[in-house]
Amino acid sequence: MERLWNENIKRGKKALPMKAFARHYGLGEDRVRRELQRGFTGVLLKDKVHGGWIYPEYSALLGQSEASKRQANKGPRSVVTNRFADELVEDLKKGLSVASCIHRLEGDGWVDLPSQRTVYYHLKEGVIILPKGRLRYRPRKTKRRHIPKRGKVLPNRRSIEERPAEINNRERMGDWEMDCIESGRSGKGGLLVLIDRRTRYTVLGLLPSLTQTSVNRALRRLVAEGTFPALKSITTDNGKEFLDQRKLEKILGVPVYYTHAYSSYEKGSVEQNNGIIRFWWKKGTDFSRVSHREVADVQHLANSISRTVSLKGLTAYEAISALS
Repeated sequence: MERLWNENIKRGKKALPMKAFARHYGLGEDRVRRELQRGFTGVLLKDKVHGGWIYPEYSALLGQSEASKRQANKGPRSVVTNRFADELVEDLKKGLSVASCIHRLEGDGWVDLPSQRTVYYHLKEGVIILPKGRLRYRPRKTKRRHIPKRGKVLPNRRSIEERPAEINNRERMGDWEMDCIESGRSGKGGLLVLIDRRTRYTVLGLLPSLTQTSVNRALRRLVAEGTFPALKSITTDNGKEFLDQRKLEKILGVPVYYTHAYSSYEKGSVEQNNGIIRFWWKKGTDFSRVSHREVADVQHLANSISRTVSLKGLTAYEAISALS
């Protein structure tokens, strides 16, 4: 274009104005205008024949230089593309997490994926639109945690203080934490929740009532069905449904350890896992209306979630496979 334009403005009476020049060479008028502005050399040629028209001299080198500067000022291209947003929304609607979606796409060969922090920022700013209540977890800025003073372990219980280092350090598979989620005020029963400390593998069981009898019956069934990939110890709290240590140890065939009173952080894995399960069953859920099929489906989903911090992006299934 440099040669064509500069030759044109030197043709005297035959020189074409910008609009005519663009039409003559099949170029867009706006495109020609932008190019002339970017590559203006600072020299103006006055056409005395056509009533004093002024033509700017054009340099392709200057035009390219200016275009490159503007391109550089745009910053990096966003990795949160429309295609990624569509995949993310579909996964979140299924109950999966942001980390699970990113992990799945990495496995499918996607490159240049955004970080979790970037995705949560776009969700917060409304760049990615998600139906209300479909975001399972949004990390918050954390403050230094105050660890409360430990309470006492009730008499005739094996204290968590007796737990060996290999359990405390999560060195092996088969050391479980156990808890219960209770139905809402108008409901009955609840949900038995167990999680392996090493692999974060989750096991769920329906309870018709929150009693020792119901818990013991559910544990017998889970053991008989071979639900646990490995079973070496249980850590639980001082709830009324876990009172009989001897009975629990007889059913499970492993030692049972009890946390200190008012110290739920001592079984933090299962407490955090309860929050994940609450995505599917909100507070107030009546578990007497939940089927065993639904429990199995949620257990599968919980074990399919990528755990960024605890498992470095792996799912519970993948963590078990890695140890096998």
